[in-house]
Amino acid sequence: MVSNDEGEALIPTPETAFPFVRRFGDVALIALSSAIPTMAFVASGKIGSVQRAFLAAALAKLGQLGLFRVVLIHHPPLPGQAGWRRGLRDAKKIRDILVANGAELILHGHNHEQTIRELETATGTASIVGVPSASEAVEGRVPAARYNEYLIARAGHRWSCEMIGRVVASAPEHVWEVERRTLKVG
Repeated sequence: MVSNDEGEALIPTPETAFPFVRRFGDVALIALSSAIPTMAFVASGKIGSVQRAFLAAALAKLGQLGLFRVVLIHHPPLPGQAGWRRGLRDAKKIRDILVANGAELILHGHNHEQTIRELETATGTASIVGVPSASEAVEGRVPAARYNEYLIARAGHRWSCEMIGRVVASAPEHVWEVERRTLKVG
């Protein structure tokens, strides 16, 4: 639940585990679950109407509050980012919500590869970042996975977001920076 300074609930969280919002200062995380049961060899996902309505309301309210909005979702949120067996079944509806309400950063996995896309929204550009997985350690590929750190700062009425990609090679004490980039937000 996100509250104002008086403790009044601004975005109530449903009784289910997802979706939910967590606020950390001027950064708000909106977490969605795209997990659904599927038949063997199909790994598609779906957000569904309840979570989509929550997402639209949360993005609108958090935008009014001037917060940096980060959407967390397992499946890639845009149509065509994954094939029909692995894609998000309601990706077009999710894209439309993001375009209409804005977001600053969308983070996803599922495709097991590092990707960065941009989406023009009503409030400016949103960066969509997919991250790789350790399951990509095929044929001895090193490093197999990576993680990203995000440095988010307010610059007047605008936001800045720097992404630092890091990998762990052979032992936890060997962390390497492999990418540093300023993401387009707002």
